[in-house]
Amino acid sequence: GSEMCIRDRDYIMASMLKKLDSCAYHAITSVVEGTYTGENQVLGLSDGGVDVTTEKSNIQVSDSIKEQLDDLKAKVISGEIEVPYELK
Repeated sequence: GSEMCIRDRDYIMASMLKKLDSCAYHAITSVVEGTYTGENQVLGLSDGGVDVTTEKSNIQVSDSIKEQLDDLKAKVISGEIEVPYELK
């Protein structure tokens, strides 16, 4: 994944991870299953295409904040929070 925390550990407390391994798996699976269309695919938290981490940061993140991040992540996955996106 791509982690911003490792760039400046003293100022960045959380990073979004681009889970390229998961994206590659989805693409290969679609080829094997004969469902590959060649179109852009959007993978998010629920698909394992991205994730969030507080690891590798020098900022101490409390358990309370980690719980809030996990709660927000669960709400995005469930659809309770909708994340807008637009492919260009």
